[in-house]
Order: sequence, then C-alpha cells, then structure tokens
Amino acid sequence: MATEITYAEVNFSGGKRSSDKTSGKKKRKICFGTLGLVVFFLVAVGTIVAILELKSKGYCPEKWTRLKNNCYFLSTSKANWTTSKVNCFSQKAQLIVMEESEELEFLILQSRRFLSFWIGLMRRTRKDEWRWVNEEPFNKTWLALGSSTEGDCACIAQESLKTQTCTTEQYWICKMRAGY
Repeated sequence: MATEITYAEVNFSGGKRSSDKTSGKKKRKICFGTLGLVVFFLVAVGTIVAILELKSKGYCPEKWTRLKNNCYFLSTSKANWTTSKVNCFSQKAQLIVMEESEELEFLILQSRRFLSFWIGLMRRTRKDEWRWVNEEPFNKTWLALGSSTEGDCACIAQESLKTQTCTTEQYWICKMRAGY
C-alpha cells in the first residue's frame, strides 16, 4: 500500500506578510526592554552589595587612618592636652585609649617616630593612678610608661610612651569606632 503525501506552498506578497514585519519589531522591542531591565537589575544588585560590604567593614572619615574596627586621626597642629581632648570630642571621638600592643606599634609607625602625640592617658595629681579618658585604669602588663615624673599627661614620643606636663603643646591622636 502506497502512502501519498501532498505539499502546498503559499506565498503572500513577496514572500512576507506585513504582519510579520511588525511582529519582528515587537519582538526586538521586547528583547531590548528585557535586556535593559536585566542590566538595571544587575547594576542595582551590585550597588547594594557594595554598600553592604562597605557597611560590614565600616568606614573612616576623610584624613583618618584605619586599623581593624577603629579609625585614627593624627593632628597636624599642636595644642595642650585639654584642648586636644576637646578637639577629639568635637569630631565625635576621644584621645586614643590603647587596647592592645598592636595598636601602639601601628601608632608609632603612623606618628613618624620623631614627633610627640598626646594620648588619652593622664593622672589628676602625682599621687593618683594613671587613667584613660574613658576612666579605665592604666594596664601596665603590656604597656610601659616612661619613668619620668615631670608630667601628669602621657604621649607617644620616640617609639614609646612618655609623661609630659599637660600644658605643653604638641600633636594629638583621636580614636573612634569605624562607622557602620
């Protein structure tokens, strides 16, 4: 038994229907529109990821230096200890309270080794104990203070901590938590 197959060819005005042309334009518009949305979405997601990454790491104000989760400002002008404390407070910071030896090593490098910088350590009278500006007692187990008795305020000078008369004008170091 033989099977017969019949084919038919239909030709509309030059081989294309006019509705095919508009259909192609619509398809291209949809394609470009979809592509535009995808690009917009990717840029938006990238921006959000960048912001979240910045927030997770924290940020420091301009002209501040960062170590771990803290920001440090080394002044470029001189003032006495009390004015230095006020200057830090005006920047929503405090004279530095050192919490670990790595911080001291970092600051010695930053302080250019030949300059003196006020830190947030003082005693009210020579009979009092040394205290940080946050009222924590001075921990002598990892941090040694120079043996000089001439002052009641402390500074970083020549790669170590020294005492100094609080009215002496010198640079200062502020510290704040990195912003979130």
